[in-house]
Amino acid sequence: MSDYKREVARLFDDVAVFYDRLEMFTLFSQQLINRLALTAEMAVLDVAAGRGALLFPAAQIAGRVIGIDISEKMTAETHREIPQRGLTHARMGVMDAEHLAFQAGTFDVVLCGYALFFFEHPDRALVEMRRVLKPGGRLAVLTWGKVDERWKWVAQVIRKYLPPEFTPPRLWRAPGMLNKPEEVDSLVRAAGFQTVQQLTETADLVYASAEDWWQQHRDFSARLPTQTLSSDDFIRYQNEIFAHLATMPALTQQFISHVTLATP
Repeated sequence: MSDYKREVARLFDDVAVFYDRLEMFTLFSQQLINRLALTAEMAVLDVAAGRGALLFPAAQIAGRVIGIDISEKMTAETHREIPQRGLTHARMGVMDAEHLAFQAGTFDVVLCGYALFFFEHPDRALVEMRRVLKPGGRLAVLTWGKVDERWKWVAQVIRKYLPPEFTPPRLWRAPGMLNKPEEVDSLVRAAGFQTVQQLTETADLVYASAEDWWQQHRDFSARLPTQTLSSDDFIRYQNEIFAHLATMPALTQQFISHVTLATP
């Protein structure tokens, strides 16, 4: 495993226990499953399944669902939850998306929700996804769109506490990568998919309080940058964030989700 993949695995190991709190995933996941019109005869693979935002609703319908993830702790948490939900035909395993340990033509549908931008080589992962699809099977990929303009100030604040010439590592930048539909379209077609359809959906997430927003921001989106700050700088950063939150008329954030559907 490369150093970058170890960093990705370590990040998601660290957040595995509370990763299912992120509401932005569930905003769009059920809509995608509804759009795919799964049936009980289908076999589904969820690549980088995380805490099951796509896996669980898919397993309510499809006859066989397998989720894979590079994070051992993320996999363990989701694996533990599967029997609690009574999903006897679903399972979860640790696996690299760029090296899928399945025979060619195994699955009717391959899902990949908000993870393609984290892969070291997304082109290789897409080739693998095509390989394990049955003839006529379908790929469904979710990626984020651009950040809500009303919240761009957050990134500007964190930059003030980083060295002037600091270049954020790729892992920090990953969620903002591949945020244009044409970029994903190009990758998917290069991987050998012939028919590609793209849709864009939006949803608003309303935070109950500034503390509610801060908890998600601290634990997830700002987790890596804030780990580099001294304790004094972290407190200053937190105070500045809360001061700005107090000026906002509403704690509502719009999320843009791009849906890419493709067949080999």
